[in-house]
Amino acid sequence: MNGRLISFFFSVSLCLLGIAVEGKKAKKVDVESLIKTIGKKIWYLPLEASSQDEVLEDVKELIDGVSEEDIKKIFNTQVEGSKRTLTFQMVLTGWNKLLKFMLDNHGPLLDFTIPEQMGYLPVDAAAFSGAPEVMDLLIEYKRVDPHRKHDDGHTPFHRACWGESPSHTAVAKILVEKAAVDWRETNSEGKTCMEMTENENTKSFLRSLQGGAGGEERETEGDGEGGEENWKGTRVGTVRDEL
Repeated sequence: MNGRLISFFFSVSLCLLGIAVEGKKAKKVDVESLIKTIGKKIWYLPLEASSQDEVLEDVKELIDGVSEEDIKKIFNTQVEGSKRTLTFQMVLTGWNKLLKFMLDNHGPLLDFTIPEQMGYLPVDAAAFSGAPEVMDLLIEYKRVDPHRKHDDGHTPFHRACWGESPSHTAVAKILVEKAAVDWRETNSEGKTCMEMTENENTKSFLRSLQGGAGGEERETEGDGEGGEENWKGTRVGTVRDEL
């Protein structure tokens, strides 16, 4: 009798296990359609703070139950035209809450080494667009090489130096203080950040570093405009044209 009961309960357990496994099966999705849907949500800068939360919830719902393989495809597929991935795009346009969620829950699935059409990587995008929250995450999670020099002769630090906003200065500070980037590093033309930047906030930050280092660096008129031409017209794309 005991043997029959054991056999019965064993069979029931297997049945319940089968139901549980069946319930965890990944849902089938149209990857291309999801790339377009999510892309439209993150292709532009957040209009207001609440947009970050709204888009985060939308994307969480869209990818809930999706297989890891499909999530890889969704976030790492280069779209026509710009060749940007969704991973690249959420970095470029500053969707830091979505990025943090993805890093915390699907981090290994995101590829930060896939370039856009001109060879720029997400770390370049975060610096160029002046996204300190995003750069902070990329450095904290150790997903990028902050010292990488692009073929154009500039590093992410130089791109932050071109920017005119306080957020660009914040990115420069993060790269120096958290990623150990040398603030005196030169581009391919031998120019430092101080020689390139026209941002007074960035200049003040650099002067504070000069004082701490006990040395001085030559300050010249910035040439940020020339450097920024590398990315003119490509910072924000058009959804219809590029997705």
